[in-house]
Amino acid sequence: MKRATIQNNRRSGGGSNRRGKTSSSTSWRPPNVKIAVSLEDFSNVIEEGRTKKQVVVVRFYATWCKKCHSIRPSFDKVASSKPHVIFVDVPVTNTNVQLHQGLGVKSVPYAHIYCPEKGLVVEEKISRSRFSEFEQLVDQHSS
Repeated sequence: MKRATIQNNRRSGGGSNRRGKTSSSTSWRPPNVKIAVSLEDFSNVIEEGRTKKQVVVVRFYATWCKKCHSIRPSFDKVASSKPHVIFVDVPVTNTNVQLHQGLGVKSVPYAHIYCPEKGLVVEEKISRSRFSEFEQLVDQHSS
């Protein structure tokens, strides 16, 4: 059986941007943010939320998408303020396009919220201008 490759994003050092400068704000991630790159990874995280009775907030994004990059700091800020919630980043890759399509992700950035008792309760396009509305939905389902 193939081992899941879910990654916790706990990097202590700074990353580098396109100009070669280091930036700790782009590399540090809250400990409750995970990355799921396959259907197996994604299913394991959703099952973990169900088993531990934790809400799971998912952000679907693409590495080439500027809007996706602009939302990440807000996503991480919400994750930092809600350590009892599991946050998951699901990047679009050549090998997982079917995952996004199968979950009804029409475009990126896109988000899902899963509750342990109800399953998928929110699926919507997210943006910087409307991120506070999305944050309210996270609050509503995680309190």
